[in-house]
Amino acid sequence: MNEALAQSVAAEIPDPRRELYYYVILDGESVGPLSAGEIAELATAGRVAPTTRAWHEELDHWIEIGRMPELVAVAPGLALADLPVSGPTFDAPLANFGRRFAAGAIDTLLVYLIVTPLFLVVPPLNSIWEALLTEDASLRDQLIFLATMTALSALYYIPPLWLANGQTIGYLALRLRLVDERTRSVPSPWQLLLWCAATSLLFVGWILYFLDARRRMLHNVLSRTVVVRATT
Repeated sequence: MNEALAQSVAAEIPDPRRELYYYVILDGESVGPLSAGEIAELATAGRVAPTTRAWHEELDHWIEIGRMPELVAVAPGLALADLPVSGPTFDAPLANFGRRFAAGAIDTLLVYLIVTPLFLVVPPLNSIWEALLTEDASLRDQLIFLATMTALSALYYIPPLWLANGQTIGYLALRLRLVDERTRSVPSPWQLLLWCAATSLLFVGWILYFLDARRRMLHNVLSRTVVVRATT
């Protein structure tokens, strides 16, 4: 193991005072939480190898089990030789605030460009729009407006996030991708529905970004997703 790899391993050593639980990728699926002892049993059974990807809550991204000294200590057979780390989806860096803000602004603008004509010409949405502009809208009108906006926003966001590898138009323009925080794969439809619904809590969500180690906003925490830089 060369000096650079040794430094990388040292940087990944977790706090020894707390017990960690791990998730590993088996047959393309995230499995866990697992203790270090349980992973050692999987290694004995030949179900995990040094290059098997694993994650715990103190890591920003998934890495090979062989790069986790605490697991190698309980299962020496998992020691990783001086091999290059591969896997752009797992190792993609977390997206910074500027790129996420710009991508969000693009998508929000596009949503309003699509939705506004509907409220201008489609009855009864046009009458509700007029009432909102004159501040004469009833509670029912306001609820219909919010429900319609939420439904149309979901139609804008969810299909491309599900079908286009976690990318909306804004994310594609800024080379970002929304992924499951554990598997780093495209989120499930249920995760995307929750993500979309939670984006209405905009300001709270953005504040959380600066407090969370994995740069998650409220809708990411609730849907268990993260935004990464698209490296491919």
